[in-house]
Parts: sequence; C-alpha cells; structure tokens
Amino acid sequence: MSNDSAAPPDRTDPATAARRPALAALADLFVPPVGHLYVGEVRRAILPLLAAYLVPGLLLLGILVRPSLATVLSVAGVATALGIRVFLAVDAYRLARGRTSGYVLRPYNRWFAYVALALLVWIGGEAYKAVLKSYLQAFRIPSRSMMPTLLVGDFLFVDKTARGRQGLHRGDIVVFPFPQDPTKNFVDRVVATGGETIEIRDKRVLVNGVALEEPYATHADPMVKPGGYEPRDNYGPFTVPPGELFVMGDNRDNANDSRYWGTLSERAVRGKALVIYWSWNDSQSSPRWDRVGMLVR
Repeated sequence: MSNDSAAPPDRTDPATAARRPALAALADLFVPPVGHLYVGEVRRAILPLLAAYLVPGLLLLGILVRPSLATVLSVAGVATALGIRVFLAVDAYRLARGRTSGYVLRPYNRWFAYVALALLVWIGGEAYKAVLKSYLQAFRIPSRSMMPTLLVGDFLFVDKTARGRQGLHRGDIVVFPFPQDPTKNFVDRVVATGGETIEIRDKRVLVNGVALEEPYATHADPMVKPGGYEPRDNYGPFTVPPGELFVMGDNRDNANDSRYWGTLSERAVRGKALVIYWSWNDSQSSPRWDRVGMLVR
C-alpha cells in the first residue's frame, strides 16, 4: 500500500540540518542579515536592513536643517537603528524555530558565504559612514579655552558644510586642526574675517575701530599685561589677510589662539559647531543633563 505523505527529513543526511534559533538571532543582532542568510531568508531582511542605515542617517542629516532638534533627532536615530536590529534578530529566531525539524542546506549555507556577506555589509556600512561624515561630525571638547560657552567633556555635532553653504562670519564657533600640531583639533570663535582690522586694548576687542559686545567672553585674571610684554591683553592693530580668520577662545586669559600663532586659513576649518548632543563631567563622573541639546552660540 503506497504512502503519499512526505517523508520526514533524514537527520543523518549531510544535506539537511536544523537551524539554531539562538545562533540566528545573535548573528542578526551583531551582523545583520547573516542570521537571515543562515535560515535561508536573506531577501526578507533587505528592506529592514536598508532602513536601519538610511533612517538614522537621514535623521542625523536633519540636524543640519534643524539644529534645535539635535537631541530628539539623535535619540530617534539611535533608537531606530537598535530597534530594527532587535526586530531582525527576533525575526531570525522565529524563522529558525520553524526549521528545527530539518533544513535543506542551500549552496550559500557555508561559512565562507557568511563571512563574505558580513564583509559586504561592513564595507557598505563604512562607505555610508564616510558619506555621513562628509556632512556631519562628532567632536569632543578637550580643553578649557572656550569656557563657559563650551566645557571639557561637551560632545558637539559639527556642520562640515557650513563654510561652503553659508560662509564663515564673526561669532561662529569653528573646529580646526591646531596649526602648530595638526594632529590635534582646536575650537575657537571667529572674531574677525579677511579684510577686517582687529585691535585689543586692555582686554577690550575692537574690529575696524568699533568695540565688540562680547557677553560670552570671560576674563579670569584681573591683571592687564602691556602690549610689549605679550599679546594677551593688548594687540594690534592688525588687518586680517583675505581668506583668513582671526579666532579667539572665550576664556580670554587662558586660551592659545590667533593672538599667539596668527590667523587661521578658512580652508583649514573643519566645521562649524552646531549643538551639544552629550556632556560628561569627569570630576563628578556624571552627565550634565542641562547641557544636552544646547545650541552652540
């Protein structure tokens, strides 16, 4: 008597093997969509995987348009990326559970195929990060030269396109490689641009003969040093060359800036500071929640 029902998979057949749910989930959690390839459903993960890259990236680029929403957009971007990874891991786990009775191995169910896919995803991810970094970059404040505007431990988003889109103006806070040591990043405020004449008289800054109103500037040392002694408190007059910037730290008595090493080429500017997305107080080992989301001005 014939039996038309399908025979169960032969567990001894090397062409069949059960899929391990935990392994599938971990693979997708750390390197999606390797877990879906492992269970034979890689096409099912393509759209969520693209969303895991594109949505957070678009949210981060949105900071260039609406820097006041930087904190919300940053949190949304991170939450989206993590959420989609968790979704993929759960989906891979569920699919693998349905294949515990035996899974017919495909030509791509080999270790070298998993490695190749992981490398492809990694290369694509690095290329995508490079594109994002051409617009936006994170930067950590390492020194006290911009206090109280910026504190040591503040983390900034820097708009790398500002110079080309808007140009640089007096009052902008810019990040640049330190001219005397390009391996270090510095951050200062633009005080004068090309063609303007700057002068400092007893700590007071004048541009084209007009005293600037600088509510952000602080002076910790009441002593006024004469101009022939050093340029901290008395400087110039000096006309900034075209294409150059005269930059100063807001912590005027404790800043190494254009008064000491000269003007900064506009082309050397890496970006304009936008917003503080995180701040950490090392001395207290705690976040500064009140500074998160602050616009840099």
